[in-house]
Amino acid sequence: MDKQNKDKLRIYIMISILSFLFMTCSGNLSTNEPRNTNKILDTDTSNVMPDSSSLYSDIFPYAVMDSRGKIITFTKPAEKIVVLDNAALDTIYSIGEWHRVVATHDFASYPPQASEIPKVADAFNMNLEAIIELDPDLVFVFYETFVSDLEDAGLKVLYLESLGNDLEETTELITMWGRITGNIDRAEKESLLFDERVSTIQGMLSNTDSELKVFQDVGDLWTPGQNTLMNTVFELLKLDNIAKDVSGYVQMSPELIVDRNPDLIIALNPNSITTNSIFKDVNAVKNKRVIKMPSDALSNAGPRFALGIEELAKVIYPQIFGNE
Repeated sequence: MDKQNKDKLRIYIMISILSFLFMTCSGNLSTNEPRNTNKILDTDTSNVMPDSSSLYSDIFPYAVMDSRGKIITFTKPAEKIVVLDNAALDTIYSIGEWHRVVATHDFASYPPQASEIPKVADAFNMNLEAIIELDPDLVFVFYETFVSDLEDAGLKVLYLESLGNDLEETTELITMWGRITGNIDRAEKESLLFDERVSTIQGMLSNTDSELKVFQDVGDLWTPGQNTLMNTVFELLKLDNIAKDVSGYVQMSPELIVDRNPDLIIALNPNSITTNSIFKDVNAVKNKRVIKMPSDALSNAGPRFALGIEELAKVIYPQIFGNE
């Protein structure tokens, strides 16, 4: 991989690992616009014969359009899956199908069982030989770097850019994994629970008018702007993102942060903000509102993400949500 591509991938992976969520397609939670159907399809698969031994005739065949526009068809549940995406790991675990995951990447931290399975990739490298030896019937990736190598080796690959999801699409992906694993009932329950938790938060804040300005430091002053999932969360929580005039993730200068004077700062390392003299007059520092999230639930767009939103809501609005 040349240096330019490595640098691009380094930024891409850093944001995905460090951010509380790193998505680049925001969605208005109250919108009545139709869902994005570019990824998960009710595709006509009448010309695909289901596996004769399948016990899942009500689910299969099932088709998904990947981020290249390629149709990936499933005629039976995936039994051995290599998962190179944290959100997918979270989802598969939450729907009770963890036994299907045979390998993952070096940065997997949840569920705890992730430490017990083989690691076959990191941000810049992939152990193709190890993956082939595992003989998976599906490899799931969220960036395109290794897709061609995997397919050239004869492996079935599902490539979905998880940086392109919003809250609504997150529930669709939960359902997708239910179909791929054959556990659609559990997945639909998790998806419904996710929607209910988000709707509850939205309802509890319906009469709240907040003018709090927020800045999120996902590492080295990189922050989410417009067209990101976290900006959608800020809008849900009635917060004014000081980076809302930019799109995607950007690295903001200390001087600009000071000038925009956030009232609340969410940081991976609060000390990096509070001990830096340049920020001493920022409202969030003066009022001791530089916070670290109590868990990593906002790290991945899986079922636990709704819990992360609840945790953040309790910190910002203890009078409404409580802060037990």
